[in-house]
Amino acid sequence: MLAVPVAVRGGLNPIALFGPHTNDETFDRDELNIIRRMAQSAAFAYTALDADAVRVKNQELEEQLRAARASMPPRSNEQAVMSDGAPMTDGRLDV
Repeated sequence: MLAVPVAVRGGLNPIALFGPHTNDETFDRDELNIIRRMAQSAAFAYTALDADAVRVKNQELEEQLRAARASMPPRSNEQAVMSDGAPMTDGRLDV
């Protein structure tokens, strides 16, 4: 039995398990290279899926932020000047 970890960004995702040949021969060098390349390709695929999920989540959060900002009352000129994330006069952070 051969267990091949699929590492993505330093973490471990799945482990691919490969059993012996039906004639009990061991894996040869070519087979091991194919398995190694397959595990690397799987790692790239998991990274791409992860990046897509992060992109979708980012879009959702941006939409929620736009909706929250749209529902806020208009800011006065004094409040608009303090839009650098500095503490406001009442102690809140301007976001």
